[in-house]
Amino acid sequence: MTATGKKNQLTTLEATQRAVLEGAIEARDDAQSHADKKEASLNKISARVASEKKAFAEVLELLEEVIVPENLVTLKRNLLNFDAANPDAVKAVQDQVKALVVAADKEVEVATDLHDKAQAALDSALAAHKSALDTHTETSGQLVEAIKDVAEKKQTKDNANVAMKEAESEMVVAERQAVSDRKFADSEAERVAQEFTALSEAHDLLQSLL
Repeated sequence: MTATGKKNQLTTLEATQRAVLEGAIEARDDAQSHADKKEASLNKISARVASEKKAFAEVLELLEEVIVPENLVTLKRNLLNFDAANPDAVKAVQDQVKALVVAADKEVEVATDLHDKAQAALDSALAAHKSALDTHTETSGQLVEAIKDVAEKKQTKDNANVAMKEAESEMVVAERQAVSDRKFADSEAERVAQEFTALSEAHDLLQSLL
């Protein structure tokens, strides 16, 4: 595969992996936001339920003595009238309070389950993001090297082309100089021949005169 072909292949691959990474980032952020909300909800519910169970425990303790001060009842209504403190009535109220304790524990259990599921989804999204990031980072590095390789090879090719053109120009100049030299040599030979002829004629003339 040529350097340009490798660069083009990596360019396409990098674009695909970048799209996957962007999707992973969005999924990670959504999972983080959801997990944060579920954690805040669990903390809020746990704190409220702890406070309620403390109050319920006090109520149950007081019911054992059939004394239920109105200011300790937290159900927004009287559970027991003071003139109806018979064992059955007390037990009925105790059962109601215990049912509220069970419901409160269930609420925490549900909130905990939602929190754990949100955290598991976040862990999965974080792992997917890391994988996508590592893959994209590796391909990006290879693409940078491929682009650099293409640039270097192009520069080498450009330099070779320049050197070739310069060599061709020098060869043309040399050929022209050679042609010029040949013409000059031929001209000189002709001139020397003419001079020799003229000198020979002059010599012959002088000989005839002597």
